[in-house]
Amino acid sequence: MSLITQSIDFQVGNENFTAYLAYQKNLSAPQPGVIVAHEWWGQDDYIRGRVNDLAEQGFVALALDMYGSGITADNPDQAGQLMTAVIDTKQAIEQRFSAAMDILKQQSQVDPDKILACGYCFGGAVVLNMARAGKPLQAIASFHGLLETDSPIQKNTFKGQILAFTGAEDPMVNTDIVNTFKQEMTTAQVDHELISYPNVVHGFTNPASDMRKEKFSVDALGYNAHADQDSHNKMFDLFKSFLN
Repeated sequence: MSLITQSIDFQVGNENFTAYLAYQKNLSAPQPGVIVAHEWWGQDDYIRGRVNDLAEQGFVALALDMYGSGITADNPDQAGQLMTAVIDTKQAIEQRFSAAMDILKQQSQVDPDKILACGYCFGGAVVLNMARAGKPLQAIASFHGLLETDSPIQKNTFKGQILAFTGAEDPMVNTDIVNTFKQEMTTAQVDHELISYPNVVHGFTNPASDMRKEKFSVDALGYNAHADQDSHNKMFDLFKSFLN
């Protein structure tokens, strides 16, 4: 299968960012666009690989850039600093997400009325918070995403569907956080499903998690092939319902 991939530079304020786009070469009609939000490591080869996976399934996929062109983290301390800087900058997440969403909608291969999103770790929180902000997304998938929020979603804010995948042993997303998230979604009458994988920790979709666990002595991290495959299969089952 032949994919077309390209980097797209854009600006938000005075800062430069680079998105990554992928789609099949000979699409017969405009297809749903998928925004992919990266882990706290930044937009790296792993995330671009996930974009390519979506493109191979028939979507037009675009990787966000939350940190700035070429900026990724080499260690957890740096990743935490980069993520915190974005979170602490008022409106930064929404502004950067909206800019990338506009770019995706402008692509001739994209049906602008069918925009989906998925995110990993920090990116899972990003896409969930964009649902809470009322972005016109038809469906969202969060993989080992951070579920907490200071601004719970309100009824009639988000009309799409939400899938959230988490590890039952993820110390960053404990049982209380999971229950609070479920109650938040139920109260707001959001169409949602949360899948918790037994004996699974944080970062379960990324094969590099095992290496990082050893290198940086982070017991919270660990790859799980079953949870990785099952969660992505469930996301594709939902997302493919929007294909033209």
